[in-house]
Amino acid sequence: MEERLAAIGLLLRWEGSVSNARLRELYQLHFTHASRLIAAYRDAFPESVVEDRSRKRFVPRLPQVPAASSETGRLADYVRLLQRTGAAPAGMVLLQADAAEVEPHIFAPVQQAIRFQTGLEVEYRSMRNPEPHSRTVFPHACVQTQGRWHMRAYCAKTASFRDFVLGRVSAVAPTPAPCPVGVESDRAWHTQVELVIEPHRALPKAQMDVVRFERFHKASAMVRTERAALAPYVLHELRVAVDIAHQNPPDYLLMLRNPQRHRSWLLGDVESTQWYAPAFVDG
Repeated sequence: MEERLAAIGLLLRWEGSVSNARLRELYQLHFTHASRLIAAYRDAFPESVVEDRSRKRFVPRLPQVPAASSETGRLADYVRLLQRTGAAPAGMVLLQADAAEVEPHIFAPVQQAIRFQTGLEVEYRSMRNPEPHSRTVFPHACVQTQGRWHMRAYCAKTASFRDFVLGRVSAVAPTPAPCPVGVESDRAWHTQVELVIEPHRALPKAQMDVVRFERFHKASAMVRTERAALAPYVLHELRVAVDIAHQNPPDYLLMLRNPQRHRSWLLGDVESTQWYAPAFVDG
């Protein structure tokens, strides 16, 4: 019981709400058992939640949700809960087990916007535009990778789908306006690309054989099918060279076959010479 009460606290803190349906998804509970669990949490923390009847859920009343156990309530605890239960919310992709901490007042509104398909006014800064500035975004996915959390969102300013690093968001306010374009318009998200990964061509044959034995179970190459928007992150996680002339062993033991075929997905700017910059990344 204590563990599940702690889980409710994590859901309230990081998803911004808890519902009977979400608990049933998380723990495969009967409707009645999920209702009793929510009632037990409300009894334990009577001032912590308020009912939102229009959406059949409970939302935090207090800025900081109280901890129900020794769980600290950090984002890493929330991710571990999702990994244990295999119940990540729709629109969330976990590519790495440990990522930089993001504050609940930033993370939870993003989850709510994804769930209810609404927008956010965010104060954002990026490497291209380091001064804090306002953006109206409509997120549809949240991705954990490369030690950071990203949201995939339609940006009203650029009229395009882009990746935004949550750690660079300093303020967020919900807006009820729906996204002006459908999620199906995010071509990079819905396009599947086939990545053929093989030993780096600069390796001696004996070392290529070692790589094949270790990474490919003796096969000549590894083939992965990924969303085009996520391909740069996956290749970076695996330390796969895509700029073969400059990314060499021992730093890179793997290489992408025919990288020019995927150039439009791997470069954020066609004029850029820096590979691994995800297309339309970071504002």
